[in-house]
Amino acid sequence: MRVFACALCALAMLSLSPPVMAGWVPMAVGIGGDPGEVYAVTTYNGDLIVGGWFTGAGGQPVNNIASWDGSAWHALGQGVDSFGLSSLTVYNGDLIAGGFFGHAGGLSAHCIARWDGSSWSPLGSGTNNSVNALAVYNGDLIAGAYS
Repeated sequence: MRVFACALCALAMLSLSPPVMAGWVPMAVGIGGDPGEVYAVTTYNGDLIVGGWFTGAGGQPVNNIASWDGSAWHALGQGVDSFGLSSLTVYNGDLIAGGFFGHAGGLSAHCIARWDGSSWSPLGSGTNNSVNALAVYNGDLIAGAYS
């Protein structure tokens, strides 16, 4: 079992698998930029996905979201603008991102968007305010937003 955590803009993983001694393992260069904050972590298609408010991952330019394939960081298209992401989940095979943004992949997407593995699209007409939490419950996508 591995537990992932973020502290002070550095993403690392804690290995709890024998025979390795438990300890934090750096994940390459990590997340950076101004302010360089990670707020959400999930997995999608075998990769670790991190979202937040940052402009770089492993030395790669990104916009508030990046994927880790086990050896390197990658951008997810053009990412999202503004103050970035605060929530991530997987729903019907797509990665769903919520936060305080107006565009995803260069398209208008008010605070919630969908990544299908190759491109971004808006999720309906979006929400009236920041999406701070996402979950799937009984087959439905649930979004917790500031009102």
